Amino acid sequence: MSTGNNDNDSDSIPNDICANCGKVGKNKLENICKRCESIEYPYSNGDVQFYEAFEEGTNISHDTCRGDMYQLKTNQPLDENQFILDTFDAETFSDQAWKLFGRYISNNEHLEKLDLDSCRLADNEMAFLFSELVTSSSLKQISMSDNEM
Repeated sequence: MSTGNNDNDSDSIPNDICANCGKVGKNKLENICKRCESIEYPYSNGDVQFYEAFEEGTNISHDTCRGDMYQLKTNQPLDENQFILDTFDAETFSDQAWKLFGRYISNNEHLEKLDLDSCRLADNEMAFLFSELVTSSSLKQISMSDNEM
């Protein structure tokens, strides 16, 4: 018999969905789950996708790629309005990271140049990147020499 007070009751599950990641088990006071609540990475601002793609368990370089990625994501201008992706960082990108990268480029109103030279891009990475990138209104130049496509 259900008392209505148990968090495991099927009636309470819709009210227990984390507003950030969509998983069951949110903190009753904060409207997010303990995992999302525990993320203390300054770039995340509660964005679990960004955190998982560019921080958690990745080897992406902190000072360059991750910081620039955050600037893209938040529609901030980059130095010389260009993003240069390092080969080492590109090799660590997951499919989700490529898709988010494309989305951030598409939504950024300042980025004009994208350098993906020697990033060992293959068809798979390009599909994820360009599935989101195609709607960019500011991008004027993409350099992709020495890739595997």
